[in-house]
Amino acid sequence: MAFQWKEYKEVARYLNTNREYLSCEEAALRSAVGRFYYAAFGHAREYAVITDKMLRPKGPDAHKLVIEHFDRDPRHVTMKISAMLRELKSWRNICDYENSFPSSITPKMMASKAALYANKIIEAL
Repeated sequence: MAFQWKEYKEVARYLNTNREYLSCEEAALRSAVGRFYYAAFGHAREYAVITDKMLRPKGPDAHKLVIEHFDRDPRHVTMKISAMLRELKSWRNICDYENSFPSSITPKMMASKAALYANKIIEAL
């Protein structure tokens, strides 16, 4: 059976919920954001491949190609799938590559918003 990308949401939810029991709370929140992104991205990519007959994108451009697919598809414009994926990807990049967070958002806020966006994307597709 094929991997169900949305299962990453459970891992992210676990990290987000149990973060205060870890000595590395910020690391748990950063990891949760990444898992929320990959849950949404992987689910959206599989939807595009199976439902829209998109060729499965691979490699580093896969993320950009999936987001652009939802930009162009008029059925998904009103649901803002591409905008939420783009924002999730931006947050994931901050969590994976930056030493500090922008002053406008805390790690806890980012993880909460990432959970909301991932849920919306997965429910919409």
